Amino acid sequence: MEKQSGFLDGIKPAELLNTVGESVILTDLELNIKWFNHTARDLLNTVVPHIGLSDSGELIGMNLRSFHKKEQIKKIEESPLPYISAIQLFQTFSAQIVLDRLPHDRGYILTWKDVTGYEKELQSGRKLMEELYTPIIGTMLDHTFLAAVTGFLSEQRVEYMTEKILMFAADHKAEHILFDFSEMYAVPDEAVTHKLEQLVKALELMGTEAICVGLKPDMARQITIKGYGLSLKSFSSFKQGIQYVWDKSGYKLVKV
Repeated sequence: MEKQSGFLDGIKPAELLNTVGESVILTDLELNIKWFNHTARDLLNTVVPHIGLSDSGELIGMNLRSFHKKEQIKKIEESPLPYISAIQLFQTFSAQIVLDRLPHDRGYILTWKDVTGYEKELQSGRKLMEELYTPIIGTMLDHTFLAAVTGFLSEQRVEYMTEKILMFAADHKAEHILFDFSEMYAVPDEAVTHKLEQLVKALELMGTEAICVGLKPDMARQITIKGYGLSLKSFSSFKQGIQYVWDKSGYKLVKV
């Protein structure tokens, strides 16, 4: 494609950068801020109160080290350019940044895309999904509950599940929790199984018996073959599991 001579004649670089929808910050070779466009100005006005300033204009002349962590600056200085990263400032703002060198080795150009709102939406969605991960419901027996484990199990999910179930067991003085694995999609790996074993042992220390129900035959076989043993009472169905608790608790079913 041929270059159209004169197309950008008369357009000043600052005017051009002010039309860009992303935040653009220019620094010298020592990372001192020398200029930023209008989009960056508006974004920085929301940030500066966290460093005791009232206006983004006061940032001119300040060094990026003033509000970036040391490890972030170290990566910028040591990584090949362009440097691309996701950062968080003041545990409040999330951003995607791209840092590159200005022509003629004059300094650096930093583009900063604010993704704080997007990150908050993601966290909200993750929190909602976590709440749906392992529903815990009561049964016909006092202090006996059912925890439905569905879908895929990951280490992160089991960690959240552990925290939730231990708190629930303590708050409700649970004596038995039946873990229903009938809707689990795949055999958990060794690391996940180890975390499940830790959950079982923690419940045991609290006086709560963990009981496995509904594990599919093929999954039980694969777990056995791989040697991922779980030291807990197991039954093929919820009915059998609740019958075990029923008998252990001394209840008797009387036909009227």
